[in-house]
Amino acid sequence: RGHHISQSQISRLLRQWGEHPIDTSPKPRLAIDGLTRQILRNEVMAVVLTDPGTASFVARFLDDQQHRQILATLAGEDTVLVIPRSVA
Repeated sequence: RGHHISQSQISRLLRQWGEHPIDTSPKPRLAIDGLTRQILRNEVMAVVLTDPGTASFVARFLDDQQHRQILATLAGEDTVLVIPRSVA
């Protein structure tokens, strides 16, 4: 299978886009631990690979964080497309 991706790695990706890290209190941390497998990105957007059937949960988690730099997420069965608000 893929690689285990932690919430801290998602936070690092968001920091690279100029956003503050995701809240690391125990409740949100437990929400996505173990569900994400890999993050792929280019200069424009990111793709989060998840366990089958969990992409919508991960996308909802990211949406609920209300990060200024995330314009939208789009979830499939095991893939989340994360679209930044700006690419500048």
